[in-house]
Amino acid sequence: DRANFQLEPQCLVVAPRGGRSGPPAPAQKDRLMRPLSQFCCGCSLGFGAQVIIICHLLWCIFYIANVSANVILRIPAIGFNVNLVTQTFNAAWCLVGLPFIFAALWGVYARLEVHTRLYLYYLVASFILDLGFIFFYLFIQDSCSMLPSTLKQNGSAFACGVTRLIAVTFTVITCLVQLYCVYVIWSFCEDTRAGGAGFGFGDLMASKGQRHRQPPLASYGAMNPGVGASQRIFDGGFHETEFPPRSNW
Repeated sequence: DRANFQLEPQCLVVAPRGGRSGPPAPAQKDRLMRPLSQFCCGCSLGFGAQVIIICHLLWCIFYIANVSANVILRIPAIGFNVNLVTQTFNAAWCLVGLPFIFAALWGVYARLEVHTRLYLYYLVASFILDLGFIFFYLFIQDSCSMLPSTLKQNGSAFACGVTRLIAVTFTVITCLVQLYCVYVIWSFCEDTRAGGAGFGFGDLMASKGQRHRQPPLASYGAMNPGVGASQRIFDGGFHETEFPPRSNW
């Protein structure tokens, strides 16, 4: 019966360029946190992600070299009095993170979500470890116990208060900076997932605003010279205006 025949709406899910298919991303209003559109109020997310990853790479290289000087070469450097287990664990964690960092650099360059998201997980784990160390040194091990002997003998109460204030301020600033870095990398991952993987239209965006002009083609006129490199028919001496043309036979 054609009267009872109805077409039911169908849902078509198109896989992104990255090759991953699945349910569509949640709507922007349904998200608890919206991704960033810029880095530091003016720079692109790609530039911000590169700055964060490169700074993290330099920090890991510095820490590995520092621990190598303290433990292997026996050359006193920064943190020489720190526990050997702590130094070894931090250096090992930095070594483990080098593959993630190099993969993230390529992921930001080629706009690959998987590579950058793996680095995001490593960055979140590093932030959790830093919070654990900060909690241990601030609350379990009192910061006033690390004061020099001179300050402990003269004005220990004032020095202890100033030390705790500086430690808390430094901790808050460090946590905010690390949280912002995590937020930027997460925003870049979301932007890559929404825009698709690969280089995309980067070549078109690079040539935005430029006009490619071709040289004028040779045209043919009649008695008058044409535009550009035009030429006259029969050298401008004769032009047939009657139609149909008269036969020569």
